[in-house]
Amino acid sequence: MAVHEIGHLLGFISGVDNLDGNGNAPGLNDNQLKFVSAIDLYRFSSRSIGTGGGVGVIDWTADNTVKYLSEDGGLTPLVTFSNGDNFGDGVGASHWEDNLGIGIMDPTVASGEFLSIMANDLAAFDMIGYNLTPTPEPSNCILLGAAGLAGFALVRRYRYDRFQKIIA
Repeated sequence: MAVHEIGHLLGFISGVDNLDGNGNAPGLNDNQLKFVSAIDLYRFSSRSIGTGGGVGVIDWTADNTVKYLSEDGGLTPLVTFSNGDNFGDGVGASHWEDNLGIGIMDPTVASGEFLSIMANDLAAFDMIGYNLTPTPEPSNCILLGAAGLAGFALVRRYRYDRFQKIIA
């Protein structure tokens, strides 16, 4: 459960929850638009990219239309979102669709059930700006080489100092 909640802290939140909680007013105003989140920029439906919309038009509504995550402007659905507590499917929009085994951002967990981070979760965090490529650590060769160079420099300095004493 902690990993799930950390996921929300990292940005897996949807402004659709705010819209859904404020009565799903038909006209968006500037106050509501400020709640569009990074994950909402990848929230699409067949309605949003269909007639009257188009590729890249997000679906920022709280209703029972199937919403999905897509990284190519809505052309390829990757995984479905929940739709909202009040006007959607009864589950907050800041989650995957309930009970589909989609990933750690599933909204419910049964007693004894184990949720794990899955490819869908990683794809979503990658889309909202987290770099999922691990940063490589310096290899042992580089570390040994650096230690060797440092040792060589110390020995050379020691010999130079001895040479200076002999000359003087």
